Amino acid sequence: MTDTLDKCNIPYRFNDTLVSYRVDGQNRSTEVINKIQAIRNAQLVITDRFHGVIFSVITHTPVIAFKSFDTKISAGIKWFSNLDFVHYIDSNNAEYADLITSCLTGASNNSNVSNNYKQLLLEKLKEISTVDER
Repeated sequence: MTDTLDKCNIPYRFNDTLVSYRVDGQNRSTEVINKIQAIRNAQLVITDRFHGVIFSVITHTPVIAFKSFDTKISAGIKWFSNLDFVHYIDSNNAEYADLITSCLTGASNNSNVSNNYKQLLLEKLKEISTVDER
């Protein structure tokens, strides 16, 4: 993936939801907001994490999701099949180079997400957070 970005002179940076310090009830909201802000400021998110997909949908940031070891992405990506800025690739193949270009030029970001849909996503995010805490 980084080879393609480098060849196309596309600047990128790595970002992760994992942090080297404890996230607890006092700083959890700040951490989530900071992560959402980082995604909102990106032109494109490339992820193998379902949280990355959800945050991208909330912020209307084009996203390419790759198949991961768990089934969250492959099952959850179906929730967003009506959004043309959410993409899923189940293998690392040549298709992603064209998809990256399409996303960066805005060719695939014409969807509107209603406030009701945003609320549903926020509720699902809370559910996932609760499951992760267990």
